[in-house]
Amino acid sequence: MKRETDVIVVGAGAAGLAVATMLGRSGLRVEVLERSGSPGGRAAAKQSGGFTFNRGAHALYNGGAAARVLAELDVDCPGGDPLAEPQLALQGDQRHRLPTGVLGLLRTSVLGWKAKWEAMKLFARLPRLDTRALDSIDAQQWIETSSTHPELRALLAATVRISTYCGELTRLRASAAVQQIQLGFKGVRYVHGGWQPIVDGLHQRAHEAGAHVSMRAAVRGLSEARGRWAVETDNDIITGDHVVVASSPSVLEALLGRRPAGLPTRADALNAVCLDLALERLPNPDVPFALGLDRPLYFSAHCRVAKLAPSGAALIHLIRYHDGPAAPADAREELEELMDDLQPGWRDLVVERQFLPSITVAHDVPAVGRKRFDVSVPDTPGIYAVGDWVGAHGMLADAALASATEASRRIVAATMQARGQAA
Repeated sequence: MKRETDVIVVGAGAAGLAVATMLGRSGLRVEVLERSGSPGGRAAAKQSGGFTFNRGAHALYNGGAAARVLAELDVDCPGGDPLAEPQLALQGDQRHRLPTGVLGLLRTSVLGWKAKWEAMKLFARLPRLDTRALDSIDAQQWIETSSTHPELRALLAATVRISTYCGELTRLRASAAVQQIQLGFKGVRYVHGGWQPIVDGLHQRAHEAGAHVSMRAAVRGLSEARGRWAVETDNDIITGDHVVVASSPSVLEALLGRRPAGLPTRADALNAVCLDLALERLPNPDVPFALGLDRPLYFSAHCRVAKLAPSGAALIHLIRYHDGPAAPADAREELEELMDDLQPGWRDLVVERQFLPSITVAHDVPAVGRKRFDVSVPDTPGIYAVGDWVGAHGMLADAALASATEASRRIVAATMQARGQAA
């Protein structure tokens, strides 16, 4: 079947649904094509036995672009504050109170008094720090120049890891790392019901805006004819003035039949090892959160602040951030041993496990000396990209929804200009 529209969006993840909603609200006809049987992509959650499994640990930054865009699109995403829970810092076989705030810094045993004084001065100026001066150095260099104390450097490295999901700190631009820490000062939210309510809300808003969302509509080809673009699926040929690729860099490359300048490669992606556990109960309720200082490890019982499990049960997220080109072969055993240490007896309480040996957290990392891919595909008018690997603003979900906003703005402007000229 052949049909016409104004904009074709390839991919019904969060960014694709957001840009479809914005364009629909601007009066444009929008077709969204999703190859799978349900929307959401990596933001979709799985329901099983009353438990909600995100694809690894997800957090929404209250001051970030994602929270702002979701509010603008009337997508409600209530949740809980993880900072209200007790938190541990792990250093070797030692356990310390993870410092949060001035009182936390004073009370923790992870830092000596001189390091505490240095930390208080550093964290006092961080929220107002102009990060543009940090564009030319990586996160590891920033850490080394920010402290003379090894224990504070370890704490800063762990803070960067949890804020960015990046364990290879020499890959990460220092300005991006500090911007994520600054967002953390504004609060973090674990969303009730996982991120599925966000996906459902965006899907509903896209529908209300008039966008047509097709599932199991894998795109087989892209071609240009008479100044318009034609997208072919197994059953349809849809033509439009603009195409938004809300998917991975490899999908964009495949559709174009070439690699655009600046397109990130698989080696640029940010990956992590994730183990998610549904338990009958939390064996040790006194330890709901722990962060590795000397190892890139993360443990959190998100269910303590977000509704993710039946009453009395527990949903646990564990992460090993990649600190090299690939995860170590024993990463799963390392995460299970961390559980043995923090939650002894957990193995007898497992209801279900979800192991993700190498999940793509983001398709690109803000790196020194390299810009992220632009929303407008170079040398290809009418083709746009959105996602966590696109645009100059934010990381992770914030980058995805910020790029959706920018793509919508550019498409609306181009449409108005073209229609004005036609008139």
